[in-house]
Amino acid sequence: MKEGPRADHSVQRLSEEALAAWRTMGYGMFIHFGMSTFCTEKGPAHYEPMPIDRYDPTDLDVDQWVAVARDAGMKYVILTTVHGTGFCLWPSRLTDYHVGNSPCKVDVVEAFVAACKKYDVLPAFYTCGPGRRDGGGEALVERTIAQVTERLTQYGPIAEIWFDGPGQYGPDGRRALYECVTALQPQIVVANNGAFDTNGHKSLVKPETWPTDVLVIEAGVPPFWTIDRFDLSEEFVSGSGRPAGEYFLPTEVVTCMDNGAERWWFGGPSAFVRSDPEMLAIRTLCRERGANCVFNVPPTPQGRLRQDYVDALLRLRKNEQSLGIE
Repeated sequence: MKEGPRADHSVQRLSEEALAAWRTMGYGMFIHFGMSTFCTEKGPAHYEPMPIDRYDPTDLDVDQWVAVARDAGMKYVILTTVHGTGFCLWPSRLTDYHVGNSPCKVDVVEAFVAACKKYDVLPAFYTCGPGRRDGGGEALVERTIAQVTERLTQYGPIAEIWFDGPGQYGPDGRRALYECVTALQPQIVVANNGAFDTNGHKSLVKPETWPTDVLVIEAGVPPFWTIDRFDLSEEFVSGSGRPAGEYFLPTEVVTCMDNGAERWWFGGPSAFVRSDPEMLAIRTLCRERGANCVFNVPPTPQGRLRQDYVDALLRLRKNEQSLGIE
C-alpha cells in the first residue's frame, strides 16, 4: 500500500499534494495518431517525413476517442500532437508540415481539447521532435520551444506535457524546455520519457531525463519496490536549473493494449488486443504499486478507435467494477 504525501520538505517545483493529486487520477489513455498512422513500414520510417497528402483520415472522430476514455473510467488522455516525423496536428505557424496543408484540415489539437472539456477528461500533450533523425542540437531545441509555446498559449490549461526522447535535447535544452513549459503553465506536470526500461528495473531518475516531475516506465510494469523519493545531489542537478535536495517523483506506466503489430504504438490492421486477464493484471499491478496506468489506444487511418479496442476497455471497466474497484 502506498504511503500518502508527507509534509513537504522537498525543493521541487510542484508540491507533494499536487503530485499526489496527479497520481490519484490513476488511469489514462495514450492516443498515437498522426502521419505515422498512415505509414505501413516498420522501424525508422516512422521518423521520416512523408508526403503531406498521405495524412487523410476520412472519418475523423476525436470526440469518440475521448468519450471512450471517459466511459472506460480514464481521467486523462495524452495526444501525440507532434511525433518523430515532425508533422503537427495543429496549424502551426512555424512549419508548413501540418494538418492545415493536408487533405483533412481539422485542427486535431483544438478538437481534442474541446472533447476533453466536454467529457470531463484532462488533456495532455505528447511531443517528439525530429532529433532522432538529425541528432538534435540547438536548432531542435529552439523549434521545440517555439512549438510548445504555440500549444501552451493557444489551447488553454493542459494537465501534462510528455517529452519523448529527452536525451536528444541535451542538458541545456531540457532545462530550457522545462523552464519554458513551467513559466507558461505553472500547474502543468512535465514527464520526460525514460524509454524502454523493461519492467521498471531501470526506472530510477536518470540524468538524460532530468528535470522531470514524474518517472515514466514505457512498455513495462512498476517494480515491486517502487521508489518515488530521491535525494538528488548537486552533481546530479548541476546545470538543470533545479536545486539539489529531496524530490517526490511518482511513476507513470505507458503501455500498448495490443501486440503493436506492424506499427507498434500506432497499431495496425493485424494488431490484436491483449486478453481481459492480462489487461486487468496490468491495471492491478499499477494500482497496487502506486503508478498511473496509461493504455495506448491507436486510432485507425480513418480516424476512429477500432471496436475491439473499445470493447476490451469497457469489459475491463466492468471487470473492475465487479471487483469493487472504482
